[in-house]
Amino acid sequence: MTLSSIDSPDSLSTERLSPQTDLKENPQRLKLEKSLEKTRAEIMNHRLYGKISNEKQICTFMEYHIFSVWDFQSLIKSLQKQLTCVSTPWLPTKDTEARRLMNEIILDEESGPHPDGGFASHFELYLDAMQSAGADTSKIHALLKALEEGKTLEESLDPLPDVVSDYLKQTFRTIQKGDLTELMASFCYGREDIIPDMFRRLIANLSEKNPTRWKSLGFYFTEHIDCDVSKILSREMNLDQAGDELIKATIRTANGRLTCAEALGHREFVMTKLYRSA
Repeated sequence: MTLSSIDSPDSLSTERLSPQTDLKENPQRLKLEKSLEKTRAEIMNHRLYGKISNEKQICTFMEYHIFSVWDFQSLIKSLQKQLTCVSTPWLPTKDTEARRLMNEIILDEESGPHPDGGFASHFELYLDAMQSAGADTSKIHALLKALEEGKTLEESLDPLPDVVSDYLKQTFRTIQKGDLTELMASFCYGREDIIPDMFRRLIANLSEKNPTRWKSLGFYFTEHIDCDVSKILSREMNLDQAGDELIKATIRTANGRLTCAEALGHREFVMTKLYRSA
């Protein structure tokens, strides 16, 4: 399901991922896609993915990636607040299609199918995948516990590695700012859609060789990507203004994510052998 800009800036419509011909009919989206090509290519060809080649390294990746899975839930809830009514007394929101689409996304993200039966949020699904893979979940559990105990977000983030806390602070700054354009840009272009195919293929191969350990992670990527959103619409400006603002906001989002990845240094993915001469 996707959000799609159409003739009226006060409307939202749903459509399946469109073929290339749809881009020709939507000059604002074409402009946006073109502006992101360089940044997207840099992220998808990042050396990090070439360094993840075995099960131990994937587990380390998961220990950091889980925080991106977690803050995504807050990102979509912030969008739900803007596009639907979640307060009392209830009032109907102006755009009924946006309301329906957002609630469908929330339903799947918070209560999607679990491969073992029943339902779970995508966060809980990923956490199960970490446990099956043998990845360390102590950091994310510590964050959840701190928040459950009533600590502020700032206090809860403080014990985490700088690269994690900086990443999360960026997301929550976007959420707290509450700008619909920036929220949609981050939602639509800054997440799983930029994970390279080579990484997905590696997980798929591992799932075939050791399904008990990797089946849940393979299911997560398949389920999450299939229901993700890939278009943007702002209802508060005309299409030309929205296109310009979306380009700026999306590039800021993409560059911010890349900077956080670079800050990590990827040292945890490098195996160093010491020789006598060292």
